[in-house]
Amino acid sequence: MNYDTLINAVHETIWYDEYMKNVFGGRSINLPQELTENLAIQIIRVVEGTNMKWCKTAQPPIPGDMYLDGYCQVTYTCDRVIITPIRQLNELKFFSSTGPCSFGPTERWNVIYFLDGLEYRNFNFKLYKVSLANDSDEWKQLRVSRTQTFEDQASTGRRPRLPFSEIKNQLGEHCQLIWEGDIRHLCN
Repeated sequence: MNYDTLINAVHETIWYDEYMKNVFGGRSINLPQELTENLAIQIIRVVEGTNMKWCKTAQPPIPGDMYLDGYCQVTYTCDRVIITPIRQLNELKFFSSTGPCSFGPTERWNVIYFLDGLEYRNFNFKLYKVSLANDSDEWKQLRVSRTQTFEDQASTGRRPRLPFSEIKNQLGEHCQLIWEGDIRHLCN
């Protein structure tokens, strides 16, 4: 997606939100996932220098939010080398409040990103990267409550819910801030 189109979409969403609040009152709307996923993809492409792609444009479509091709698994046998292409699936969670992020009990990912939009009305974002798969021991042991872990809830079919601040506190060094700033200045 074109970078200028993304910036315009953020601007138009902010305008629409302000208009709706003035007309009807109530709470703010959240940014649409199509916009937040593409914002994160743009940031990742610039910051990490990868060709992150949007799952919804893959042919055939693949589940998830974002993916990377180009990784290979190498297996050595007695008489040959087997190279298997691997697709890295990446999940994105966007938040614009301090409320909990919600996770599908069967969601799968290799890497998960968190796009902090607490200041999105000023075009300011932060992108965090957690290089842990959903089935890693560290992720499964996230405390969702005093008595349950992420794995406990997911294994019963419940949607684990956890504020990003708790995820960040529990995962420590696994949760890395990879970019922050005004999205309008990302490509300048």
